[in-house]
Amino acid sequence: AEAWAQAWACAWASACAVAAGEAAAMAEDFLSEDNLCGQSLLRLVSRGSSIIAELQRLQANIPKVFLPRDGIDDPEQARYASILFDFGYLTNPEDYERKVNTSTEMLDLDQEFNDTFYELLGRFYKLFESIVIYVADLNKFVEDVQAGYFIQHTVDNILLDDSGRQLMCEALYLFGVMLLLLERQIPGPVRERMVIAFYRHSGESASSQENIEDVCRLCRQTGYVGRGSKPRNYPENFFARFSIDKMVISQIIGRMQNDDIYMQASSFPLPEHRTTRLVAQGSMLYVCLYFAPQLLKGEPATMREIVDRHFSENWVIPAYMGYVVDLSVEWSSYAAAAAALGNVLSAANVQTFARRNKRRAVVAMEKLRGFLTQGRLDEKFLLDNLEALMSCMRESNVALRWRFLHARARSKAYREAIHRECASDDETIALLLQTSQLEWRLKAMFETLLREKASKWQACREQSAERLKELSQYFTGEVLLTRVRRDESMVKWFAGVAQTVASLDYEEEHATVTGRKIREIIRALEEVEGFEQLEESLQVKSFLEDTRNLLRQMLRTVNITGDVMSQMENITDLAYGWELLNDYMAVLQARIEEDPQTVVLLRATFLKLASILDFPLTRISQCDSPDQVSVAEYYSSELVHFVRRVVEVIPKNVFALLRKIVELQSERMRPFPIKLEAEHLKDYAQLNERFELARLTHRVSVFTEGILAMERTLLGVIQVDPRQILEEGLRKELVLQVATAMHKALVFPSGTPEEFASVAKRLGAVVELFRTSMEYIQDYIDLAGLKIWQEEIHRIVNFYIEQETNRFLKKKVLGRQSRYQRREVPVPQFRVLPPPGGRRKAASGEMPALTFMGRVVNALLRLTDPCSTTYAPEYMAWYGSDGTEVCGLKLCSQLSRSVGMTGIQGVDRLLGFQIVYELKGFFGQLQALSKEHGPFLERFRDHLFPEWRIPKEGANLYAQALKKAQKYMLPLLQCCRNVGRAQLLRLQFARLLEFRSRADAQLLHSALNTLNDGIMKDLRRHYANPQLQGHPMPDNPLIGKVRDLLDACGLVNPFSKIYVTTEPVEGLPVMLLLFLISYLPKLRYDPKTGTLARLKDKYPIDGAPVVAGVATLLRQFHPSYTRALLAFLSQFVRTTVYAGVQGSKPAVPIEVATVIVFVRQLCGFYGISNEEIYAYFPPYIFDAINVP
Repeated sequence: AEAWAQAWACAWASACAVAAGEAAAMAEDFLSEDNLCGQSLLRLVSRGSSIIAELQRLQANIPKVFLPRDGIDDPEQARYASILFDFGYLTNPEDYERKVNTSTEMLDLDQEFNDTFYELLGRFYKLFESIVIYVADLNKFVEDVQAGYFIQHTVDNILLDDSGRQLMCEALYLFGVMLLLLERQIPGPVRERMVIAFYRHSGESASSQENIEDVCRLCRQTGYVGRGSKPRNYPENFFARFSIDKMVISQIIGRMQNDDIYMQASSFPLPEHRTTRLVAQGSMLYVCLYFAPQLLKGEPATMREIVDRHFSENWVIPAYMGYVVDLSVEWSSYAAAAAALGNVLSAANVQTFARRNKRRAVVAMEKLRGFLTQGRLDEKFLLDNLEALMSCMRESNVALRWRFLHARARSKAYREAIHRECASDDETIALLLQTSQLEWRLKAMFETLLREKASKWQACREQSAERLKELSQYFTGEVLLTRVRRDESMVKWFAGVAQTVASLDYEEEHATVTGRKIREIIRALEEVEGFEQLEESLQVKSFLEDTRNLLRQMLRTVNITGDVMSQMENITDLAYGWELLNDYMAVLQARIEEDPQTVVLLRATFLKLASILDFPLTRISQCDSPDQVSVAEYYSSELVHFVRRVVEVIPKNVFALLRKIVELQSERMRPFPIKLEAEHLKDYAQLNERFELARLTHRVSVFTEGILAMERTLLGVIQVDPRQILEEGLRKELVLQVATAMHKALVFPSGTPEEFASVAKRLGAVVELFRTSMEYIQDYIDLAGLKIWQEEIHRIVNFYIEQETNRFLKKKVLGRQSRYQRREVPVPQFRVLPPPGGRRKAASGEMPALTFMGRVVNALLRLTDPCSTTYAPEYMAWYGSDGTEVCGLKLCSQLSRSVGMTGIQGVDRLLGFQIVYELKGFFGQLQALSKEHGPFLERFRDHLFPEWRIPKEGANLYAQALKKAQKYMLPLLQCCRNVGRAQLLRLQFARLLEFRSRADAQLLHSALNTLNDGIMKDLRRHYANPQLQGHPMPDNPLIGKVRDLLDACGLVNPFSKIYVTTEPVEGLPVMLLLFLISYLPKLRYDPKTGTLARLKDKYPIDGAPVVAGVATLLRQFHPSYTRALLAFLSQFVRTTVYAGVQGSKPAVPIEVATVIVFVRQLCGFYGISNEEIYAYFPPYIFDAINVP
């Protein structure tokens, strides 16, 4: 029995030893690449961090169409509300689809919505689906562990391992963060509309919808929106939608409750820093407790233990990277949690905490000033006072963390007590700046020491050994001029010590032994100095002192380890302040404005804030995830954006100062003549003005020096260049100022020519002031001011034109998707202004204006309304009924000075879109009318055939046809009026652009003309003989780029453009003939204006726009349509003349002259030569009627 007992004990001990060895091996290898369990959990956690980054990235890009109607200020986006449904759609989808399908307007709107938003919706749906897949994979991992899939791994021993415990807690915590952030950043109603929209447009059988039920369960609204009142049992019911093993949740919470899972004791060793040491797992515990609400509600003992350990001083905590929660509010509906928190949270305790924080901040600030004294903080001081420096950093960061977080307390009483008892905002920011500066300098010095550790150690060791060897030789008595008796014991002792020093090793695994040996050697050298042989020798004492100093340097160097840097990173973490620092933006900017050199201190603060990248990227980089680059770029870009927001106060002030300088030079200072008599010198001195100019110029230089003093800094993966920040800040301020000025100025309530001219003149003066300011930048800041001006004006105008053209496109270009929009230099988007005076737009061809560029176009369309004005081609101007010019070259020139030539080109482009819109709408009606009236038009055409003869009973034939064709006369008139007016405006702008290009860029104008002629000749040769002459490849950008330059220089003819392509309409020439026969009698040739003018003011028609509109219509079809119309008109003239000469008083009817003038102008717009006209109309007819 005893033998059996001994054998069993030996076997048990052996088994325990094996188990302990396996546990130790698992602890070391849990994150190794060959550990399937550790790698699976690590990949899961890294995916969670990537999902949260994507969630934060997308929440800033939620389209407004998904918001409630009262949150949409853009009428274009409000239109989609009728086709966006919540989860009520799923109860009876047939009714909803029937509602959409029975309305042509809703069908078109639905297709337009799909073209515009489907890609973005797919990205949001993938985000929702990735959250669902994440929790499914988390449950699958737990099930695999419990089922023994991962050999030697159980939930228990994973939680015993340091890395495993951290990863298990993070896996559950990140899922909770996903749910909280999803509720906070993408509200429930928005989620429902997104999911249903994606479900409808992707097809029910799409493979991407295999998780649709789980996604709907995730996205179903909870009833909580924003900071409103919480529904009952929220958010635990939301967390309970996806079940996770309760035992695993309990084990994870238990570990976070009792352990220091991140082992922060070395970073925060003092008892009063316990809550700071455990703040990370305290945040995790807060989130994970929602998975076990029974603890919050009915476990007072457990909650008391949790609060006492984690939240005894901190009740405002960062749930995730700046997402701050107040436990006194969040736990108010949970009995056990509220009672436990109430034991430590009272007005008296809050006051005590605040006073303690104030004392800590004051003491830390005094120490910081001492440490940062110029010339004090060197390498020796750092190594000798490392503990004091670490303690100062620790105290400073603890004070800052508590002050920043608890300033967000939701209780007004607590918040007021904190602001009253704690340091002020300005003092807190001063502490942050000084702390950041100390940390930055210490980290830089430590990195240098770590990098040079080996070389410094080697040099000190060699020097120490060499000096000891010299001392050994000194006591041999053989060295010249020593006069020392030989002392064999000293020779051997110093030689032995030298050998010991030479054998020292600085590797970290031997650091303790090495340090002990060095201390023993130093003590021995101090003792040996008291021997009689050495006491009287100053040279030996000096040698010994130098040797001891070298050994002390070695001792300091051996204590330099990576652990110190790790502790610094833990202490200096500022990820919790990611959103909190926005509360202090005004304080930071005020300090910069007062002293621009503060930017130098801010550089260290920005580097400190870069710690936001640590938590999300740690796990991603450990598993070498492909998401590492995108996540790092996102957080780095957010950090750089914050930097720009802080320092943008400098560009703002610089821009304001430059405006003052320009105003001073242009308005108050007199130009100095080339020659001046001495007696008049005093009149031109203007000493006060010149002093003010010098003062403003000096202030500009101070601001620019401040920002340029900040060196290039790598924040995350993005390098920040101060010169680039200054330039982008000036660009941003320029864009904001110019866009705001244009938005406010370009409003036309009455729509009169005088108002338009006055608005253009005032805006032109303001724009010129901005342009001059940017020109002066070249002198004061060494930036290409005029280049910046041209680029930003181009971007502003084209962005607003692009937003206006969205009305004509099925696939909209959202503001954030625009190629003219930049996050660093955003173009502002303003609220849509209501139409002035509530005018009706359909009659005049106007459309709702979304931006100031749309308002300019609408104002031009009102000024040139064919119902009330007459266009004179010879003067290139529109005249009112009283003969006054309402719109001409003078007005267009004033407009160009206010919006620039880029603005003129943008207006021209917008008019082109309106022409396309009008033509498409008319051609849609035309197709329907041609089907309805096709037989009638065909019969009428047969009666007119052949065109060279006069039809029988021509007058009656035309009169009967006009009666039947009245139905489509008005749509055709409106189309010709609106299209013709837009074409005439485009022609006007093309001539203006061409004139300016000739004047300002003559070489470019000539080169473009030559290049265009050469390309056109090559193309004609190609179509004449495709075998011998090639054609540019489809991917050749030459023609597209040349076209853009031709448009910009006005080297285009709008009447030669084909705007739309459509199916042939056989009856179009006949329809146009009847239209002209119907409306031309209301016009007469006016020799003063050289065009067709209305007979009576009440007639809603003008000759030139109708002619231009008909020419544009014909250009969209084959040239045979034009020839057919000319033939029909020629036949009508002959018929009319024949009928006129048959009467008692033979005469040519006045209608003939009107038709002849129309034909002449039509051929001029269309580009038909006289020879082609004479094929239909003999020259003597033009001579007889006296038509030019």
